[in-house]
Amino acid sequence: MKTSEPQAVSLTSAQEPRGDATGLSTALAAGGLLVLIGIWVASQEGVAPVEPAAFVRVLAMTLTQGAWVALIWLSALGFGLIVKRVLLPNNDNVDALIPLGLGMGAWMLFSQCLGVAGLVGRGWAWSFVGLGVLIVPVYAARTGAWKIKTRHALTWKPTLSALLACPAVGVLLTACACPPGTLWSVEAFAYDVKTYHLQLPREWLASGSIHGLYHNVYSYLPNLVESTYTLLGSMTGSVVDHVYAMSLFHASLGVYAACVVASLASKFGSKAGGAVGAAALLALPWVLITGSLAYDEMAVLAFGAAALWLMFSDVGKTWRGCCAVGFMVGCATLCKLTAGPMVALPVVLVYATRLNQANQKSAWNSVTRSTWVVVVATFATLSPWLVRNTAWSGNPVFPFATQTLGLGHWSSEQSEKWQQVHTPERKPPDALATLSRQWLFNTGFGSVGGVARQGDSRYDVARFDRTGGLPVFWLAALVSMGLSLSSPGARRTVAAMLLILLVQVVFWMNSTHMQSRFLITTLLPGAVIVGVGFGRIDEMTREKWRWVLPVTAIGLLALLTVSGLVTLWSQGPTVYDPRQRTPVHFGTWQLIGALDAVRDHPVNQLPIDSKTLLVADVSSLLYLDRPVVYHSAFDRDVLGDILRDTHNDPSRATQQLVSTGITHVWVGWSELSRLHETYGYDKAVTTASLVQLAREARWQVVSESPSGTLFKLAGER
Repeated sequence: MKTSEPQAVSLTSAQEPRGDATGLSTALAAGGLLVLIGIWVASQEGVAPVEPAAFVRVLAMTLTQGAWVALIWLSALGFGLIVKRVLLPNNDNVDALIPLGLGMGAWMLFSQCLGVAGLVGRGWAWSFVGLGVLIVPVYAARTGAWKIKTRHALTWKPTLSALLACPAVGVLLTACACPPGTLWSVEAFAYDVKTYHLQLPREWLASGSIHGLYHNVYSYLPNLVESTYTLLGSMTGSVVDHVYAMSLFHASLGVYAACVVASLASKFGSKAGGAVGAAALLALPWVLITGSLAYDEMAVLAFGAAALWLMFSDVGKTWRGCCAVGFMVGCATLCKLTAGPMVALPVVLVYATRLNQANQKSAWNSVTRSTWVVVVATFATLSPWLVRNTAWSGNPVFPFATQTLGLGHWSSEQSEKWQQVHTPERKPPDALATLSRQWLFNTGFGSVGGVARQGDSRYDVARFDRTGGLPVFWLAALVSMGLSLSSPGARRTVAAMLLILLVQVVFWMNSTHMQSRFLITTLLPGAVIVGVGFGRIDEMTREKWRWVLPVTAIGLLALLTVSGLVTLWSQGPTVYDPRQRTPVHFGTWQLIGALDAVRDHPVNQLPIDSKTLLVADVSSLLYLDRPVVYHSAFDRDVLGDILRDTHNDPSRATQQLVSTGITHVWVGWSELSRLHETYGYDKAVTTASLVQLAREARWQVVSESPSGTLFKLAGER
């Protein structure tokens, strides 16, 4: 006992802590330098300087906008300390990341409940965030938690693999500094962000509450992350002016997910191996793309990773721990409904098959109880959304199951359109080949090289320019599986991850549009497998061949990081220069901080008292600062209803539009054609009917461009 006492009070020793602190400072400095290098190379599209000011803009945005994100995480930590005290009492061996994830889930849920109750505004937002921040010092003072194991913190030594993740973080920060609409042609230049993920928070902030919108059906989805964007917009006073903070928050969830993956994988290998898995996750192009946008995929990975960590820990086998697991997968599902069958369901199956237990002789009854506790906790977490939707529409899962649980404000025709689009009956004849293109050999999932894409397929939406490359990431996962066979703990973990992968792929092939991005949840078990496998490499080569781990890790991460950089540089907009008669591609340095450019729209040049009807094209909806009327592709069309009511009489239709306060009409011709060919659009509103209406009603052309035409209605001044 006496020999352990000096270690317990080792902070009083002047020598060891000073050396450890120096090592930690050196590691942090090295990591920061690598992040800066990643930002420089990404922003300059190479090592040579092109526009150094772009590098400075990224740093400035990261520091200023990132401060809001840091405040949210600090507030979430306060809630996490309370949740840990309830669900994980007397478990000091729990990774500090887990209470942070639990707190973020609780923080998001509470903030959403405030919004639904109509408490949206700067005062409410700051009070809520301040409460979480205040809990941290109060809790620490009352429990003595302020006596942090400083020696443990100071002796933390990041591995080379962990440092190699830093350039990927720099690339991610650079992408976050490009406002939605300037990057990622593979994702239609953040179309969903501009029409849904941030547009809903913008409307909720303006109205002072989170509520269902008849003109935007996506408001009836759980929208846990979007509610957080609303609160962040309430704190800052604007959603649009702080789009960078929204992107950085989503990116921070991806970094958190990677850290939890590293912690989980290191349980069955080494810290170095876990760091490789985490770094590989952050370096993948799909993580770079979705992580840099105000989407919700990174929240799914974050909560899913925390659930996996808890499931494979000792606390995950207690009833409180099972509640925590159910809470985490429930939060993941509230972020994105597909996480239900692709994260929550596989976790339940792992519990049911006992793959998370080292002792396979455990009583079946106890396994059954654990499984049911997870299921009940998951549905309890989902209950606020189910109750809310029932109150809003009469259907707890609206817009799904409308034929059985209720149509809400929809007609039968609208319900059928939603079902046809989101539950496709027709599948591609080469489903396995589609899986290969969209997953195994897909650039977004770490496939390097390949050949230029030939043509396109209606089944392969959002495809990259190259296909059929070397699947570096999944090959690393395959090798990791083989290396894990010799270790019982690693073998069991990999088997559980394979079960999760199997469920995810089967669901994707049978219940989705088979888009590549929808498979991003497979990166969670995939990164864990890679981390466990590289941990085995570290253990097997530690004595003689120490060079094997750093060489293989550097090779893997270098390939993935370069792939992410090339993807970033190739995903900007290309415009046609009529003078030189050649396409002009915008460089990354031109897109950084280009918020004013994307807000430059003809509608924004109209008088402040104007009111514009948007027909089909809502791609710039987020950035329009004049009153507009719009609807999603699945909701009722204002113009279509008017044309039917007036029997297509141009004069009467125009008068009815004017009587509702509409002064202008913006028509996106190409988008109108696309919607008619894909999702379906109101049959009364076609290119021919609009041309005839504008000509016979004498609408005045205010502005005309390749993106659309802005009309002024007859009789308007």
